[in-house]
Amino acid sequence: MNHRAFSLIEVLSSVAVAGLLSSIAFVSVGEVSQRSTRKKLEADVDTLNRAVSSYLVMGGSLDGVESPAEVIAHLKSTSSPEAAKQMPGLSSSFVDPRLGVSLSADGKGVVWDADHARLILDGTGPGAVAAFTLDDSLAEATPAVETRKRLVSYAKESTWVWDYHDRPVIHETGATEFVVAKAPETQGGGFPAATPAPDPRRTLISPQFSYPGGSYDIRDYDLPVTLTNPNPQGTSRIVYAIDYGSWREYHGPVMISPGSVLSAQALSAHSQWGDSAKHDEQYGAVPAALAAPGIESSHTSFGMFYNREIEVTISNPNSEAHSRLEYRINEGGWQSYDAPFTLDRGDFPNAATIEARALPVGSPYYLESPVASRSIALDPFEASGSAAGEFSNASGTSRMVSSLGSGETGETFAWGEQLPVNDSNRTEQSRLAFGGSEFSQIAPGNSFRIGSLSYYNGTIRSGTGADRIDLTLKLDLSINGILFQPNYAFSFDLINTTNTDDAWESADYVRIADPISRRRLVINQYEYDFNIEFGRTTSLGFSHFNEFHVFEDAWASSEIYGSLVEVGRVRD
Repeated sequence: MNHRAFSLIEVLSSVAVAGLLSSIAFVSVGEVSQRSTRKKLEADVDTLNRAVSSYLVMGGSLDGVESPAEVIAHLKSTSSPEAAKQMPGLSSSFVDPRLGVSLSADGKGVVWDADHARLILDGTGPGAVAAFTLDDSLAEATPAVETRKRLVSYAKESTWVWDYHDRPVIHETGATEFVVAKAPETQGGGFPAATPAPDPRRTLISPQFSYPGGSYDIRDYDLPVTLTNPNPQGTSRIVYAIDYGSWREYHGPVMISPGSVLSAQALSAHSQWGDSAKHDEQYGAVPAALAAPGIESSHTSFGMFYNREIEVTISNPNSEAHSRLEYRINEGGWQSYDAPFTLDRGDFPNAATIEARALPVGSPYYLESPVASRSIALDPFEASGSAAGEFSNASGTSRMVSSLGSGETGETFAWGEQLPVNDSNRTEQSRLAFGGSEFSQIAPGNSFRIGSLSYYNGTIRSGTGADRIDLTLKLDLSINGILFQPNYAFSFDLINTTNTDDAWESADYVRIADPISRRRLVINQYEYDFNIEFGRTTSLGFSHFNEFHVFEDAWASSEIYGSLVEVGRVRD
């Protein structure tokens, strides 16, 4: 007796559908531990489209279906028990009975494409689905029973696998005739290859990327990626998505930022072609150092009279979204740069050196830039000239004897009443004389010789000497080509000591009452003090800083040195 057995079609169909069901189950578990909602939705749509293909092959019909929910309802249906007995392959549901849908609020999502008999992503239409879900309550519903058309069926009347009828043997008399024909000769021997069955539906080729995935120098970003359609013209269009986001029509190069994934697919324009596989490329970046900042100054050096203040501007050649600037002056602390700043010559005795760097902000792909440097020198203080001096305003007791009357001036000054002619100690009057000199190549703060003071220490009658005399120094100064003629008045105290047997202690002396002039030289809004001091002396005298001593009844000379010391900007 012939019994019904599993056919090859039935075995293969059952295995395929079992795979679909296990895929749906796997996706449901993946929903709990999903890392990407988009990835899950793509996997769900792919699984359901394979279930649709199996359903149609098994004789199902989706004519008149308009939404994904209706598609799932058909996939949940079963064949009648009577039809199932004759049906090779799967006669039960093609999806998990718990499968449900979550409708999209804005009408955009997964929709049914009736022309291509498949579910598509990122569509708009009735019943658009935002996500597929598993609902245990749906498992209680009784599946619909439907009649599916099959090309082949199991035997209904026969005890064999298929229904059959024995054909009676025809007995003919006479000779049997056979029609023969000459076969065409083949080249190369053998038989011609069988003609393959025509494929009614061809699959499109995925788009080609102008930049393949990989790591590129961060300075090449944003990367312009061009997508090329390798398929015959008019058969398809290209869509793309960035980081698994919404699909967009491709119209030109796509600007890709580092760390992004670019997906592309060729979609069929008519039913003779199937959509291409989705192609993903991931783009990384190789870290690179930021470019060094540019340092510009309003002038190349600090001038003596002009350009004493210089504005410094630092420019950033990098994107401000990825970098910030810092600077420091003369190896001081680093400061954040926000706007141009001003440097003053008075703050820099030698030169100002500005360093700047660019630091990365919020990006792992950029490194600190090299340090840029710029030095601003000081124009030299080039001064030369000459000095002259006059004495005036002698002061002392009421018995003072002076060579200068009230309001008179002179290059020499004598004071004191001489002793009687017959006195063995009689000498000339004490006197001072100033001789000016020329000078050159002087600099602020450095001493330069302006002249010499000659002093004769005579013996005079007590109570007739002078106590103080003023010396007005007249300078002709040429500083960096500009002429100045300042006058500086200094007071000298005349100290007459009591004569003893000790020559050193008996030495009278001149003392500079205040070595700093009360008048200041102003050059382009900057003030300079003028100071004087005693220098080297001849053998019969000695000096230290502001005192010049001369032995009794002797002549001696001391050099006088001056210096210009910058004080700062004139206060308003």
